[in-house]
Amino acid sequence: MSVKFDKILGILRELDTASDSSNPSDLSNYYTKEEVDNLFEEFGTDATQSASGLMSAADKAKLDEIAAVPSRPGYFKLPSGLLVQWGATADLSSDGETAVTLPLSFTSESFVVFATTTVSGIIASGLFNGLSQIRLYSSGYKSTPFKIYWLAIGK
Repeated sequence: MSVKFDKILGILRELDTASDSSNPSDLSNYYTKEEVDNLFEEFGTDATQSASGLMSAADKAKLDEIAAVPSRPGYFKLPSGLLVQWGATADLSSDGETAVTLPLSFTSESFVVFATTTVSGIIASGLFNGLSQIRLYSSGYKSTPFKIYWLAIGK
């Protein structure tokens, strides 16, 4: 995407130098949405899982996989070593605590856990339980099965 975007910027810069920038009423320095959209269309369509477009087919498949199953645990690791992990519990039917094994172990106890539920009125929280597990707590159960969605960030 970066190479394609750089090419578009190059085209826009060439068009800028061709117009008269000393005349403030000269609108040729500005581009309509249609003109910019047309430049992007030259570089392909939206990607699918089987055909590259503005991103690779492999990247599109990864994004679709994350969106399709938000309750399945997942993670990504940034070059700085920061690790972001997420998931959800199975349907719960009572308050209490639930242990969750993380997709990857953290290397330091310096991480934070966020938690929320699928039913309003239920409070959820999370704490670390070693480097490879978190404990999720819920209270306020109202008689509807619920999930706890969690996010853990650290190193």
